[in-house]
Amino acid sequence: MKKHIKTLDFWFFVVVGTFVLLPILAPILSTIGLHGPAKIIYFIYSFTCHQFHSRSIHIFDSQFAWCARDTGIWIGFFLGAILYKLGFVKAIKIYFILIFMIPIGLDGGIQSIFTFLNLGADGSLATDIGYVSNNLTRFMTGSFFGLGLSLALVPQILHQNLEIKSEVKTKLKTFFQKSHIKYQNFSFIHSSIVKLFIVVILFFTIYFSFVHFWDLTSSKYQPTNELDSIPKIQENNFFERRRNGECPTQGDTIKELFALDCFF
Repeated sequence: MKKHIKTLDFWFFVVVGTFVLLPILAPILSTIGLHGPAKIIYFIYSFTCHQFHSRSIHIFDSQFAWCARDTGIWIGFFLGAILYKLGFVKAIKIYFILIFMIPIGLDGGIQSIFTFLNLGADGSLATDIGYVSNNLTRFMTGSFFGLGLSLALVPQILHQNLEIKSEVKTKLKTFFQKSHIKYQNFSFIHSSIVKLFIVVILFFTIYFSFVHFWDLTSSKYQPTNELDSIPKIQENNFFERRRNGECPTQGDTIKELFALDCFF
């Protein structure tokens, strides 16, 4: 029975990990000439994301198949699942997701309202729309929401592996003892607030690494600064998708939002 449970847990991480990794691999595949697989990835993920280039992280001058917010959501979900499996974080009640929804709800909701109030019939957007988010905020609010979603749902999906949790705690205790540090002095590590802070720092580090790699590998389209934290507006063609990816849309109307013909 234990072996069966571990197998199910293993495949859960393989499937979710692959789902999270493919949008990041898409620009790499495109860069090395594997346009067919890259097109398939962009096509599949176009049903889960708007794929606006201005709201996406890039590498090698090509955008991820996900926007920064969706990238953050799913990285947050996946890392949340790993940290839960290792026993670093605990499960939360389903209604606590509301707390994790507040930042992404405010950031995305306010931006959407201002965007659609200033969106012209031809797909153009005013230069001053009141509020525009930036990729740093999108990623961080997305990852925070993804973490909450993970801690609420993953424990219902995974079978708890107490042996792994016990092993991690034992290794930590041994490390502190060998370092001549009293283990109890670090009891604050078990505080949910401190752990949450550590996880948020981890998300920020991942985002910073993405943007730094973007800056190193791209010359045509680069981040606005070291965190790509300056808001950008798609003022000429709001409905354009994948400008820096496979099969960019050609028109400026919502009818051509998906441009499915280029994938077949």
